[in-house]
Amino acid sequence: MAKRISELATSTTIKGWHLNDGEHEDFVVGLEPASRHAGKNCAFIDSIAKDASDEDARNACGHLMQTCGIAPEFRNQRIRMTAWVKSALAEPSIGRIELDIIGNWGWYCRWKGTFDNMSDRPILADTDWQQYALVVDVPEESTSMNFGLFLIGVGKMWLDEVKFEVVDKTVPLTGLLAEPTNLNFEDQL
Repeated sequence: MAKRISELATSTTIKGWHLNDGEHEDFVVGLEPASRHAGKNCAFIDSIAKDASDEDARNACGHLMQTCGIAPEFRNQRIRMTAWVKSALAEPSIGRIELDIIGNWGWYCRWKGTFDNMSDRPILADTDWQQYALVVDVPEESTSMNFGLFLIGVGKMWLDEVKFEVVDKTVPLTGLLAEPTNLNFEDQL
């Protein structure tokens, strides 16, 4: 008997990685050796819907995520996460990588520089392998971190070679503006 797509998209598909609860009806995740950037495999997230004209499909959100504790060498440091990503996204779908450091301050604490989801620089359309970088701070009281791919809409994204490193505090955070900007509202996108 064939398995339903939602049964195939379980947290056991990729060791250590998962779809968030409620996303199994809209997305599948898995490993794909043929599309890899390096090594033997890459991971992917793929929308089950293939028609971007469907409003529900355009608004579906899927995460290929990992949640883990904070490595001791990252505490009270600035870290950079790099990842190689490839995309095949239908218009107007968008993709992102994200990194969220969790602590007693709550889930989304952009004002502490502990979060970046590329909201100001999304991945669009079809792209070949490209390396992206997120830089965040890891306060001493951090408890865990979430990171991975975020897909909104219809399409497929591939992820490979995720790495973390401690960087100097002079490396700018990527999830925050460096200073106030467009205060007179004259600058256009």
